Amino acid sequence: MSILFWTSLILLQICIEVSSLSACGNAHSIALCSCWRIDDWTWAVNCTGLALRALPTEIPVNTTYLYAGTNNLAEIDNDTLLRLPILHHIVLDYNKLSTLPKFPKGIRTISANYNNIESIDGAFQGLTALARVALNSNKIKIIKNTTFQDSKGLLNLSPNILSGTLQIHKDKPPAQSQSGVYRIPCECGKVYIGKTRRDLGTGSRNTNAMRLREGNNKSHL
Repeated sequence: MSILFWTSLILLQICIEVSSLSACGNAHSIALCSCWRIDDWTWAVNCTGLALRALPTEIPVNTTYLYAGTNNLAEIDNDTLLRLPILHHIVLDYNKLSTLPKFPKGIRTISANYNNIESIDGAFQGLTALARVALNSNKIKIIKNTTFQDSKGLLNLSPNILSGTLQIHKDKPPAQSQSGVYRIPCECGKVYIGKTRRDLGTGSRNTNAMRLREGNNKSHL
């Protein structure tokens, strides 16, 4: 009886001391994900396929790779990833995200295929190191022309990023600044029709100048 009592007491103490789950585990928590060192001071954390509804706590601050695909993540608090200042690569495929979280400034690759993302407006603001984005099979229908303005080094954008009809929000150039077909009437009763790759404003100015020169030449005859 006393052995059973002391065994129960020890197990209870262990349960009290280890009372939570964390990403990589420590003296007071059990590791939920697989974690390994990449070199002497950075970590890769793999939380793939754990049916998570939220990212685990205490992801090492010096994590550079984070894999969290095939879960049930519907939302990620902005502070969660901003606490990882040297995070370079993240995989969030096959979740239920409707929006993207805030990413640290040094992020290089983002993969969030097969989610429910509808808008990416402002998601990449200030991400100057971003080189690759994969957002296939989402619900994105609108991309503003300023969406990736800070990501000058973006080399690879998934080709099927858009769902349905593409709508690009950008300023339409004035009619006179577009190239196209132009029509010039002649005093002889005929009409000259031509095509130019220069903007029509330039073509119009050149045409007016040509007419002026022709008029001057006639006046000297």
